[in-house]
Amino acid sequence: MIIVKRYYKGLRFSQKWFSQKVNSFDCLTVTIYKQLDASVKTNSFFIKKDSYTLHSDLTLTEEDIVKKFSSTIRNEINRAQRENCSFKLNETKENFISIYNDFASQRGIAVVTLEKLNDYNDNLILTSCSINGVITAIHSYLVDYENKKIRLLHSGTQRFTEDIDRNMIARSNKFLHFKDMLHFKEQGFLTYDWGGLAYKTEEKGLQGINKFKESFGGELIKQKELLSIFYYIVLKILK
Repeated sequence: MIIVKRYYKGLRFSQKWFSQKVNSFDCLTVTIYKQLDASVKTNSFFIKKDSYTLHSDLTLTEEDIVKKFSSTIRNEINRAQRENCSFKLNETKENFISIYNDFASQRGIAVVTLEKLNDYNDNLILTSCSINGVITAIHSYLVDYENKKIRLLHSGTQRFTEDIDRNMIARSNKFLHFKDMLHFKEQGFLTYDWGGLAYKTEEKGLQGINKFKESFGGELIKQKELLSIFYYIVLKILK
């Protein structure tokens, strides 16, 4: 289990990721259990929400991992390799924040801060892809060393810049997912978690994101989130 602690106006929030059991006393705190296995028993003092994600099996051979990709994804990755896309592990937080926040602002989604990245402590890994020395795609991961699982947190590209061909940038992002998977496989990780799926959504934008993730051939996994009453109330206030 990974515990991420955050503070807002003196109030402490706790996120508990990938837990195998639930502490009943957490219902009296400001706590959320994220990506809890659907089979874990819970009591009625928590607010439960179903959640879904995709898992790619990193125990497969590289050849079998690639076979699960759609033909379009395979072709795009091969082309990105010919375009000399360069993979980097342990990208700096400063570069990540600069590029991701520009991407997020253009998309109208939440930006990240150095404080929030630091909250993940040693369980955070940042990767990037560059073309001719220019970063084109960046990813952040929550790393569960105990369960040998890595979970995508953020994914952003420089797709809104006019300096690089937009299709090339899109290919570099697919290439980066592939290189990330191979790196974590080499490090002995078992599962690549795609960071959630908007299950049966009718929102076009989310449908597009779902389709992108599904094109890598992951398995649909049902999980759940547990929110303490206090977490739920504070969340409503902050919104």
